[in-house]
Formats: sequence, structure tokens, C-alpha cells
Amino acid sequence: KKKMADDNEPEWVSFSERPEWKDVTPVPQDEGPFGGACPIAYEDRFKETFDYFRAVVKSGEVSQRVFDLVGEAISLNPANYTTWYYRRLLVSQLNKPLLAELEWTTEVAKENPKNYQIWYHRKSLIESELKKYNGDKQQLLNNLDIKTELDFTEIMLRTDNKNYHAWSHRQWVITDFNLFDQEYAFIEKMLESDWKNNSAWNQRWFIVNKGNVLGGGRFGNLTDEQRQREVDFAWPYLQKHPNNQCPWNYIAGVSRGFGSEQKKQLKERVAEFRAKHISCPHACSLLIDIAEEEATKESLEDARQNCLDMANKLAQIHSKYWFYRATQLEDRIAKTTTS
Repeated sequence: KKKMADDNEPEWVSFSERPEWKDVTPVPQDEGPFGGACPIAYEDRFKETFDYFRAVVKSGEVSQRVFDLVGEAISLNPANYTTWYYRRLLVSQLNKPLLAELEWTTEVAKENPKNYQIWYHRKSLIESELKKYNGDKQQLLNNLDIKTELDFTEIMLRTDNKNYHAWSHRQWVITDFNLFDQEYAFIEKMLESDWKNNSAWNQRWFIVNKGNVLGGGRFGNLTDEQRQREVDFAWPYLQKHPNNQCPWNYIAGVSRGFGSEQKKQLKERVAEFRAKHISCPHACSLLIDIAEEEATKESLEDARQNCLDMANKLAQIHSKYWFYRATQLEDRIAKTTTS
């Protein structure tokens, strides 16, 4: 049996017609005693490839032909966990070059960028390589340019700049090999191409806070100087695009924990911005948060009025939420008055 897998691929030859596979008896999929309630109509190529794959798994064979077979099986079903697991065993036992396997995985990923198995495979390959150096990351770096992994994620993010797997893999590489400093430039490049990319904003948050942990601090426990730096970084983005929620959320997050003086300056800055952009709901929302943190009777009354503005004018689609917030503030104001 011969058939074309793709117009750009060479003609596929059935395993039963390949001389090197004459000694192997394929193992069909067990569909149960009645053939399954609703058996899947696999195409011949898929069925035969996995019948031979089951045969070599059963025999435990380790060879180049099995390595090639597994590659074919993965091309037919890249989400099959068992094929990837078996390929990792073969890479190790056949002592396959790491770079060659990473390059192969890159090509598979281009067609399947959100396949979890691919990303896990790459990470496992590098971790296995690290074990050869007894966990000495510097020795590994002397023999592997780990930045190729960052280049790989960048290629994937060009296709989909919010690919969760790519960002997660990038965070793992940066954290494990302490590549924090160079990431700031990459994030800015990503935001220049898409200032609404919440994944890039999240990456900035991760880098700032995780880098702080490695410096001896705690995640989220930034200094006022660090917080101010991040507010100043985000501010130009909201000036260019006032209704872009990403920088507003970022500022709301990094400003938590501000000292009273810095919080006061931020409040004045946001109030001035709102005066120029009266219809911007995000500025109003941030003023509400700041006022609630101040927790004086006057600030709570301002926050309540801003909640009503959100409900009646700026965010009517979420009016019930903002009316609820206003009611909560009324209760807090009453308690402040009686105390």
C-alpha cells in the first residue's frame, strides 16, 4: 500500500513493504471484545504506523529504525504523550545530539505551537543534559547556548504573541539560568508591536518580582523606588492609549504597598489625567482603589461618588457591580462616622 501524505512530501511507503521492518509483526489496537461502541475510522497510514509503534514498545527495541518510526508517529499525532515519552528514552539511549533534537522539535512546533508535549519535551531534554554535568549549569552553558531557547520562544510568539506555552517556557529558562536583565528589552519590543498584549505586561510583572526574589526579597515585596520605576515605565503607554486597560492594571498592581507620600503623588497624577480624559473608566477605577486604601471619610465619599459615575456613565455594562461597590462604601462611611 502506498499513498501520498502531503503534496510536498515524498510518497509514503507502507511499513509492511519496507525491507527493514520485515521481522516485526504489527500489534493492532485493542478495541475490546465487540470492536468498540463507536470505533474511530483511522486512515491506513495512521493505523499501520501505530500498529508498528505498539510492536516496538512491546518488544522494548532501541534502534535507529524505532527512532525514525517514533518521529513518523509524532508527525501523525503530535499530542500523543506516549510517543514523546518513548522518543525521550531513545534520545538518551541512542545518545542523540541535543542540538539536533531541539532543531527537530522546533520544526514540529511551527505546525503545533500550542502542543504541550512539545514544550515539555524541550524542557526535559535540557534538564536531562544538565544531569550529565551533575547539575552544574555553568558547564552546561559552556556547551549549550541557552539563549537559543529564548530565540525559539520568540519565533513562536511572532505567530501568536499570547501563546501561554511559549511565555511559560521563557519564564522557566530565564529563572533557571538567571537571564532576567536582558528580558526587559524583549518585553519593550513586544509592547512596541502590540501595546495591548497583556501577556507581555504579565511578563514584566513576573520579571520584576521574580528578579526581586533572587535578590533576596519576597515576591511582590518591592521597594517604593522599584514600584515608582514601574509606574513611570507604564505611564507613557496609557498616555498614548488612555483606554488600554493593560497599563492601568499594571500600575494598580505595582502601586499596592506604596508609602503614603508615593500614594498621594500617584493619586494626584491620576486625578490630573482623568481631568483631561473624563471618559476614561480605568482612571476612575484606579482613583477608587486608591481612595479605599486611604480609608478616610472624605476619601471613601469620593470613592462612592466615583463608583456612581462608573455605574451611570463610564461603565454602564457593569453597573450592577459598581452600584454594589457604592453600597459597600456607604456601609464603610457609616462606620467611619459612628466611630
